[in-house]
Amino acid sequence: MALRILEYDGAEYRAQLLKGGQKERYPVVTLVLYFGYDRHWSYSAELRNRLQIPEGFKTYVSDYQINLFEIAYLNDEQLDMFESDFRIVADYFVQMRKNGEYQPEPRPIRHVRETLHMISVLTEDNRFEEVNNEGQEGVRTMCEVLDRIEKRGEQRGLEQGIKQMIVRMYKNGYSIKQISRVAEMSEKSIQEMVE
Repeated sequence: MALRILEYDGAEYRAQLLKGGQKERYPVVTLVLYFGYDRHWSYSAELRNRLQIPEGFKTYVSDYQINLFEIAYLNDEQLDMFESDFRIVADYFVQMRKNGEYQPEPRPIRHVRETLHMISVLTEDNRFEEVNNEGQEGVRTMCEVLDRIEKRGEQRGLEQGIKQMIVRMYKNGYSIKQISRVAEMSEKSIQEMVE
């Protein structure tokens, strides 16, 4: 990571130089946000620690340190400093690390689509993206997002239970017509389920 950040920063400084003239140069600050909540960052944040440096040369090799922030390990005071929707994202990771579960605050989400997409990508949990794709009407807080996820889970569970019951009835000798009457579903739907 230190080499990658060095490359990014160097490219930006080079771009500033190529603009020409005696224009004022500005500093480049790159931040690395680590979202792992099951373990701390395990790699060195310093370039020198990643190199094979012969004895006596270390003082001549320039070091490069990354600005690393472990989001799941922020303390409450640091978390409280965020006023944007990023606080919701950070709070999710902090709670998952501390408790293994997430209890959202009733804090309003200003940018619902972007926030849910970010959480979905970072957690590799597509349920947030699915809620996002349904549309954001009525979604103002993470409480409402989780309510939708829960309702979708309940609906899927109900559908799966009905399907399993229909298959069991069929295996126990009930005809498609009988199952259709009991389940109040079309014979075609019943046939598709048992197949």
